[in-house]
Amino acid sequence: MVNDSTAILIDTHELQDNYYDLESKNLLPSNWEWSEQAHQAGYNKQMPNLDRIQANGDPLYASFVDYFGDDVSRNQSKSWNKHRNAHVTHWNLPRKLLQQEFHTHFISTSPNASIPKQFHEFKKTIE
Repeated sequence: MVNDSTAILIDTHELQDNYYDLESKNLLPSNWEWSEQAHQAGYNKQMPNLDRIQANGDPLYASFVDYFGDDVSRNQSKSWNKHRNAHVTHWNLPRKLLQQEFHTHFISTSPNASIPKQFHEFKKTIE
């Protein structure tokens, strides 16, 4: 029976099998073995992870990318040259590396496109 009233923390080194390993060993509960509470919470519909189904057996990785933009201006010859820069940082790096400036990567700049428009193009590229 599923009891989700209290969170339980499990160290990753204690885990031995994934969903598909348990399925091949016939260790998964069948649909009728799920409690009513588990059905109502939708746990039976969350396995296997839908992203794993979409990956179709390929390795699945999660990358946490921090995208940020800034309005900047460069004053040359008394003119206002406003433009917008976009940068990213990859948050999967260790913290000591994230503190270093060379892990902030320039993505784009534009005097016309807003930060959301630049983000939209960035998002299309990584998808």
